[in-house]
Amino acid sequence: MEKGLDRFLQIEENHIVSLGCSNHVIATGGSVVYSQKAMNHLCKTSTIIYLSIDLNRLLSRLCDITSRGVAISHGKSIEDLYKERTPLYDTYYDIKIDCSSMTAEQVVEKAVQHLS
Repeated sequence: MEKGLDRFLQIEENHIVSLGCSNHVIATGGSVVYSQKAMNHLCKTSTIIYLSIDLNRLLSRLCDITSRGVAISHGKSIEDLYKERTPLYDTYYDIKIDCSSMTAEQVVEKAVQHLS
């Protein structure tokens, strides 16, 4: 990231707290959970669905974090992010879906069931 991770996280937070839409699906980046201000805004205005996955399956899906665009500090691993973010995700969700053994279509179907 050209301007640094902290700047990226600030821009991300600013965009999230400026959202005022309804009846939309907003797929945030995984790093938004670091901002209490952004998450509080989403909690007040949204239904937060946490798409949960176990670490081993996540590692098998994320073979190249550089091309994926993961917001990560230099020297940290995916395992480090998983350990940092999982408790934060668990703090904010309204609905948690374990996606470890589901197809994308099954995840969507489960989310729609919860929201109906």
